[in-house]
Formats: sequence, C-alpha cells, structure tokens
Amino acid sequence: MAEELPNVIVDFVLENDSMFIQIKNYSSYAPAVNVRTKFDPPVLGFDGKELVSEIAVFKHLDYLAPLRVFNVFTAPLQAFLKHLEGDEIVIELIYEDDRGKRFAKTIKHNLSIYKDLPIINDG
Repeated sequence: MAEELPNVIVDFVLENDSMFIQIKNYSSYAPAVNVRTKFDPPVLGFDGKELVSEIAVFKHLDYLAPLRVFNVFTAPLQAFLKHLEGDEIVIELIYEDDRGKRFAKTIKHNLSIYKDLPIINDG
C-alpha cells in the first residue's frame, strides 16, 4: 500500500450570502504540520480593516489532523467583493508531513466568478 501524504488546500467557500476561507487536509490518514499560508493580496474582513488572512490559523497551524477543516468567516458576499484588491488572490501554502517532508504549493483563485452568482437572501 502506498504511503498517504497530507494534502492541504485553501479555498473560498460561499454559503448562502457568506464568504468563508476554508483550509482543509484532504488526506484520510496523514496529518499536516507547520502549516503556513500567505495571501497576495491580503483578505480583508467585514469592516474592510481587519486582515482575516493574518489570523493564527493561516499564519502558523502546528497540526492539521487528517480530514480536518477550518471554515473562517470573512464577510457577507457583497462586502467581501467590495474589499477585494482585484479579482485574483494567490495563496502560497507550505506544510510538512509528520516525518518532516516539506510540501509547497501555489493556489490561484479568480474570485470574479462570485460577482454574478444568484444569492438567496433570507430577509
């Protein structure tokens, strides 16, 4: 049986009218350690001032268990889009397996896809 490695992804998830940043280890067996992310440009929160992309879960996560997910609220969709610096966000992601093997990936997100999605408002 092949050794399973951690597979960490950072994605943007829209639920109803709320935008979240999701960090997840898709591996069923292998934890990820020393997980660090860098967002370019940074992601601002609801007020347009708080740097959501600078909170501890993105700066340095000591241990990300297999299949573990963090969903971090940023803002309602319209506020999120208003505070974007352009349509593209590049995320640099670095992590290790529990034996010290290092992994690095760059994920590019084009967030313009969210601008014309129909939204269901409950109010």
